[in-house]
Amino acid sequence: MGEENSVVTPNINIKGIESDRIDGGAKRGGNLFHSFQEFNVQQGRGVYFTNPDGVANILTRITGNNASNI
Repeated sequence: MGEENSVVTPNINIKGIESDRIDGGAKRGGNLFHSFQEFNVQQGRGVYFTNPDGVANILTRITGNNASNI
């Protein structure tokens, strides 16, 4: 996605849950796109996608060969 990279900030506390926060991505109209080689969420952890103003949908694609564990 070129200069519109997703940025992961690991190990932050969001509403009492250890989480990773995902910022950035590529905004097109009301859609926000993220692309990752791998995407896994460990048991008991969370992932929070920031939602900028005007975004109605957050879409994420995984491009690697490994299955995601969520």
